[in-house]
Amino acid sequence: PDEAVVRAIRSLFDRFRVEPSVCALLRWANEQRIQMPTRQTYADGTTEVMWKPLRASRLYWMLHNPIYAGAYAYGRCTKVEKIVDGNIRRAMQREHDPSKWLVVKQDAHAGYITWTEYLHNQDTMRQNMARMGSPHRGAPREGPALLSGLLVCGRCGRRMAASYSGRERTYFTYVCAGDRDGGVGSCWTVPGTAVDAAIETGSGERLSFVV
Repeated sequence: PDEAVVRAIRSLFDRFRVEPSVCALLRWANEQRIQMPTRQTYADGTTEVMWKPLRASRLYWMLHNPIYAGAYAYGRCTKVEKIVDGNIRRAMQREHDPSKWLVVKQDAHAGYITWTEYLHNQDTMRQNMARMGSPHRGAPREGPALLSGLLVCGRCGRRMAASYSGRERTYFTYVCAGDRDGGVGSCWTVPGTAVDAAIETGSGERLSFVV
């Protein structure tokens, strides 16, 4: 019933119809100094709506959450087992394909967007991730780069991802995205071939770059 909350949330979904990516939407929100509501719960059971700057993690959560499309969903996360260093690790993995969720009930309540628009937004984000190489933390999954997700930025301490270019995707650089959660641009970039060559020859301790 809070009209300020409704306006703030609706503005994001309205703007996403014209922005090319989630990062572009986040930059727009920060340029407009839009703050998003967060409900704070206290130990005595009372709650309070607090307004905070929009972060990338919150924005991705909102765009992926079917509740904003008026849908009830259950079973969006599944437990998976992976072998890491010879040991079995169990973790929860989110499934983004609605057809694989255990329960999906459309039109369960009033939403900010339609179910069709929700599916379109998911497809847009998947295509953007594919164009960006879908960088994630951890060991490299594809491409010749040795240290994607393992190299740590000397400026801010965040992990760096490999960015490929060229027809055969053989040329690559290591990119630190900086504080993407806060909508801040890239931190810095280093040539990947030189870094990997130093690691392969064991001369990595002598490698340095002028920023």
